[in-house]
Amino acid sequence: MRRQLCLGFEPWYKKQLLRENSKKRDRSGHLSLSEILTILLAYHQSGMSCFKYFYLTLQRTKKSLFPKLVHYARFVKLIDHAFPALVCLLKSLMGEATEYLFIDSTPMPVCHIRREKNHKVFKGLAAKGKTSTGWFFGMKLHMIFNVKRDLVRLVITSGNVNDACERYGQRING
Repeated sequence: MRRQLCLGFEPWYKKQLLRENSKKRDRSGHLSLSEILTILLAYHQSGMSCFKYFYLTLQRTKKSLFPKLVHYARFVKLIDHAFPALVCLLKSLMGEATEYLFIDSTPMPVCHIRREKNHKVFKGLAAKGKTSTGWFFGMKLHMIFNVKRDLVRLVITSGNVNDACERYGQRING
């Protein structure tokens, strides 16, 4: 299914882009969009905390699955091109709201809690928050699922927003 999504997505997405008068090269790379998405999804399922270590391990151990893996620095640049397809993939997997919904969140720390005063990249977005495992500085990814285990909504908030916030009911229904 993912490969079919990618095959249909790429021509549609290229038509949507704004064109300049100058000619741009449009060569296909060594890795297809579906391979990039597969690697990104496999990393998030792996439980590893360092993407570079995951990718280098993948290069050494899974050459039969991905014979044309590019250098790590090049792959990091390719992630930007795959992000719109990843968003469309998540959107295509979303289900409908049912009578009962389940809310869960996961912290996305942007720096160590001791460096929160000096952090500038996500200034105004990131905040100090607490989970069952302790304090962190960053944002939270809130996920809402229905009884069929389909994803209904994804919401990214600052780290200090609670799961049981009343805004979720308004976002689902409205």
